[in-house]
Amino acid sequence: MSISLEDVNKIAGLAKIKINHEEACHYLKSLQDIFKLANQMDAIETHSVQPIAHPFGITQRLRQDKVTEVVHRKDFQQLTDHTEAGLYCVPIVLE
Repeated sequence: MSISLEDVNKIAGLAKIKINHEEACHYLKSLQDIFKLANQMDAIETHSVQPIAHPFGITQRLRQDKVTEVVHRKDFQQLTDHTEAGLYCVPIVLE
């Protein structure tokens, strides 16, 4: 993919960024370098490479999946004026 100075100016306009000609030329070179790197990476054959979750081959220690808290819904709902079917009832604010 190639990018032109006109493209850089258009992108700057869409981003509502004012840039002068020197800045546009600088950004053009930077973007061209990025696209060049992306093309080089795209040219690498990776079909035979197995995907991995971590580059060091280590596993994450996980904690036990167990319940540590008890829900005290009845205790909390006794503090309110109106509840119904385990839900809090509130007055209508908007009509």
